[in-house]
Amino acid sequence: MGVKTSGRPFGNRTAKHKSYVATRRIFPAQFSHPRSLAFPLPSPCPEQLVFAMAALYTTLAEAIHSYTGLSPAAFFTILALMVGAYRLVCGMFVAPEAEAPRAVPPVAVVPAEPVQIGDMTVEELRVYDGSDPKKPLLMAIKGQVYDVSISRMLYGPGSPYALFAGRDASRALALMSFDPSDLNGNLEGLNSGELEVLQDWEYKFMEKYVKVGQLVTEKSAKEDNKEREEKGKGHELQGDDDALDAKKDSNCKDAAA
Repeated sequence: MGVKTSGRPFGNRTAKHKSYVATRRIFPAQFSHPRSLAFPLPSPCPEQLVFAMAALYTTLAEAIHSYTGLSPAAFFTILALMVGAYRLVCGMFVAPEAEAPRAVPPVAVVPAEPVQIGDMTVEELRVYDGSDPKKPLLMAIKGQVYDVSISRMLYGPGSPYALFAGRDASRALALMSFDPSDLNGNLEGLNSGELEVLQDWEYKFMEKYVKVGQLVTEKSAKEDNKEREEKGKGHELQGDDDALDAKKDSNCKDAAA
């Protein structure tokens, strides 16, 4: 009579049991001592790793064959084809992502060369506050008008010091104030320290910006315009007198001839 083991015959053992047996053969120390699990095991040698990988492959191959009836090579080949077909179908029916628009670099605005404007009133200066990009950006300190167009990022619309543009900011700069009521050229009541601060600002503007004019009162502007008109009329009258004298001289010459 043949000796039988408890349970099923040795030849009908399951794949899980075979894997257990193979692992026990590779690492016998782990199963020989009951307390060995409490201590770290020594690193296995390359031969043991090879045997472990071979046992794992055998177990995986038997599991694939038992569930699908295919060999490992056929199973992974079919799996690769299915993944490729899935990606191909998705590429045909799913719209590709919209291409992100390329960022257009901002065009640097080169300010025009400063133009001498001459005398202007406070009301005329307010037109040059940067609201019209075609006009220069002007600012006045102690009655002197400077072209600050090269610092539009500081004094242009929406900038930190935009309220100073187009205004005489003498008092506001002396007091280091952003109060709109201080945007004027009135220096009364300022102490020596505040006047010194204003002087420093004026020196900075003289070094960095071009002076293009000066502020005048409305009365002075009207008087200057009146003087210019009178001078123009005087030149016209003088020209008429010169023309009459020349005509008389020509008539006298003709009569003498």
